[in-house]
Amino acid sequence: MISLQAAIVHPEFARGALRVLAKWQATERDDYRDAEPGKIHHELRLGELAYFKLIPHTPYYGTADATPLYLITLHSTWMCTGDKALLNEHLATAERCLEWIDKYGDRDGDGFQEYQTRSPVGYENQGWKDSGEALVIRTGPSSRDLKRSANCRAMSMMRGCAWHRSMTHLKGRMTPTPCAPRRQRCSRNLTRVLERRSRLLRLLSGRRQEASPLHRLKPGQCLWSGIILPDRAHRVVERLLRPDMWSGWGIRTLSADHKSFNPYHYQIGAVWPHDNGFIAQA
Repeated sequence: MISLQAAIVHPEFARGALRVLAKWQATERDDYRDAEPGKIHHELRLGELAYFKLIPHTPYYGTADATPLYLITLHSTWMCTGDKALLNEHLATAERCLEWIDKYGDRDGDGFQEYQTRSPVGYENQGWKDSGEALVIRTGPSSRDLKRSANCRAMSMMRGCAWHRSMTHLKGRMTPTPCAPRRQRCSRNLTRVLERRSRLLRLLSGRRQEASPLHRLKPGQCLWSGIILPDRAHRVVERLLRPDMWSGWGIRTLSADHKSFNPYHYQIGAVWPHDNGFIAQA
């Protein structure tokens, strides 16, 4: 994300990141490392535990948004530099990313992105909010009545990444695949489907167990991706700038009015600079 946001002033960061990530792109399924063909990895660790394969970070692929973010970074860097050689260098990697998004990222064929952890020692949450406490379900009225949500999961941020405006432009450079017609249909319908589901969630928010998405930063990230329709975007902006979300330093990851809010926890209350950067860019 850092190289993506810095591409306009120093694209060399992104060039290096794209090459390293392409080098480690998964080529086979490995449940211990949550790897699947075409997937971009989450992190790579070195040391004794990694050497003896006692941890899955060799590298570990437990992230659902790194793969579409690779494509967005490639497109952004290409647009910032105008370097067609860069695009051509990574087209094969990008093709495999798109294949992963179609085959593994969309687990039920509905056009949305979902994830599920297979590794017994893998990350429970595979979005950018990857700590175990990041996603909670409310089972009662008090702060004691909270528990972690269960797999399989889908986050609006990763759905937005898979839809991102740059993806349409980049896909035009790709070789047509058997999934291309379905992908195009999904791209046309995804925004309105997400809007309908979001309205339904708000209607059911009084009875739902999971916290309303309007208590979280994720709708702001969807502004950046362009998946929120323009006539509704101003409502999201207005919500994010209310006192429970806007701290004065930035927009919180979770509303201060939410039962599980913790201003010292980096994923359920703190302010993330790069997320605020994406929202400001929108």
